Amino acid sequence: MRFTRVVTGGSRRLFPNFADQMASSVRHNMTLAQGIELIAVGEKSNMLEEIRLIHRDIVRGSLTSDAIKRFTEYIRIEAVDRMGILVSQAEHFTNNLSQILQIIAEEAKNYGDAKE
Repeated sequence: MRFTRVVTGGSRRLFPNFADQMASSVRHNMTLAQGIELIAVGEKSNMLEEIRLIHRDIVRGSLTSDAIKRFTEYIRIEAVDRMGILVSQAEHFTNNLSQILQIIAEEAKNYGDAKE
């Protein structure tokens, strides 16, 4: 059974940093799963609880894209929904995942700035 988390403004503001960290990891030749693991284990993110959910799903054998899709169902932030869709499509259509993640981070930051 999965639960949906009530998203606070804090999680919404912290998401661009998480997407930027993932983009940086992929840019430095890590897989997306390795980048998520680095962030989850490194304890340097303010969204640590949420990131560990993704990491736990990956460790238990889920595909990275499936773990991110479950994360989008859990956290319910528009930018996270877009990330889930784009990451899933990027796995099939492009080899430049870091650029896509960077764009997602910038869009989420700009959207958050516009809301405030």
